[in-house]
Amino acid sequence: MRTFAPAIICTSAFTLLASSAIPALAQTAGSAGSTTSYVYLNQDDASGSVPLINGYAVKANGAIHSLPGSPYSTSTTGWLAAAGSQLFQSNPQSASIDGYTIVSNGAVRFETATDVGADPLGTSSEGPLSLSIDQTGKNLYDLWALNDGYQSLKIENDGALRFVNFVQVNNQSSSALSFTANNKEAFQSGCYEGSPTIEGFTRATNGALTLEWNPEVPPEPSGAQYGYCPYGASVSGNKYVVIAEQQNNEMAPVGPNQLVVYTINENDASLSTTNTAANAANANVGQYVSAYAFDPTGRWLAVGGSSGIAIFSFRNGVLHQTGGYSISVGAQQLDWDNAGHLVVYASTYGQPSDLYVFNVQYGVPTVAPGSPVAAQAGGYLAVKPL
Repeated sequence: MRTFAPAIICTSAFTLLASSAIPALAQTAGSAGSTTSYVYLNQDDASGSVPLINGYAVKANGAIHSLPGSPYSTSTTGWLAAAGSQLFQSNPQSASIDGYTIVSNGAVRFETATDVGADPLGTSSEGPLSLSIDQTGKNLYDLWALNDGYQSLKIENDGALRFVNFVQVNNQSSSALSFTANNKEAFQSGCYEGSPTIEGFTRATNGALTLEWNPEVPPEPSGAQYGYCPYGASVSGNKYVVIAEQQNNEMAPVGPNQLVVYTINENDASLSTTNTAANAANANVGQYVSAYAFDPTGRWLAVGGSSGIAIFSFRNGVLHQTGGYSISVGAQQLDWDNAGHLVVYASTYGQPSDLYVFNVQYGVPTVAPGSPVAAQAGGYLAVKPL
């Protein structure tokens, strides 16, 4: 759903540090059960000059194994997204998106690079950046930050991408899109130079996006001293979307990061909230929130930030923290599989990095056997549930 080369993308007041890790080749003793997901993490090698994709299998007990042939050669360390039997990687340097086939044992094979710079923006634009995939896995959406818009692309069987449409938005953001369960709406938010933006899109059956809701002043919790800066979005079902926000005084963050619950109006993709500054849940992950995502059931929200991770239950529009785990270098990216595993890339640029798998039961995260796996900086994370 959801973030974010050793480069730092500065398109939002909530800067996404995109320093990823290079998990060492690991065969964890004592792993048990069938494979529940594949994990892909691209990065530069130890010399910092050769881009690679490392692949892992997560077992039922959360133990992590290197996939056959990993690491795999690649041309860049752009944003990753996986759907079906395909893995995609954005390549801003060539204005293209690379397509890989995920074979039966989880290994990846490069298939084709699709030039997306000519449709419709031209290669002078900054992109493609973040990648999002809809609930059906039929469409991929890439963000062109400096042009303030998203391209809608149809995923072909051979990994090639066919242009569907381009939708303009009103403010710069490095946020990916989060889709409702019925695939009819998508949401994103950002706060470029302190200017808050929350936007709702509708999705047509062919994957085309239409910007339906983009208020000049988006709704926010009442009772705050300052206005809020949002970043990102994570949808639960068809009714709710959670957006991480922090009060902002002339581009200076004030107070805690909070998780604001919005109700979705399915008629026009507009949002409203009854949260106040007093009752919106605190994220409790330190100075910044870098990534957050609901699990496939929409009942558990994982949040990553500068001090680690927090897990929240979500019932009837209310968030309640159930657990957490401290990570000194912070949690930069995270995602779930379908078996209660939370995969977390932990890193601060220039510091040692790690890849964690957590077993999450009743909202409490426990480090899985063999985690964390040592890593190096420079890339992005994708989780492919099985």
